[in-house]
Amino acid sequence: MNKHKKKIAQAFSNAAKGYDQSAILQQQVEQQMRERLDYMRLQPDKIVDLGAGTGHASATLLKLYPKAQLMTMDLAMGMLYEARKNTTYWTRWRAKQSFI
Repeated sequence: MNKHKKKIAQAFSNAAKGYDQSAILQQQVEQQMRERLDYMRLQPDKIVDLGAGTGHASATLLKLYPKAQLMTMDLAMGMLYEARKNTTYWTRWRAKQSFI
């Protein structure tokens, strides 16, 4: 990872614990994503949530597609730690969810 990406990852990791309180744009994007996915008849086997942050959109995707295997990815490890804390063991096991 280059120096610039490391700085970005570190900044987001440092902000991870309080991130959800100020992530208004991300919440709006998640809501719009859900509204659009409601019209689609997809039933994917695998889903990749790239740039997953603290995992709220991942949780939404698991509700929409309960049989899918979910891969939750983010550049910032702090975000992934928060995402993992926000999901139960049962949810991770059932969805074969992985955090990368």
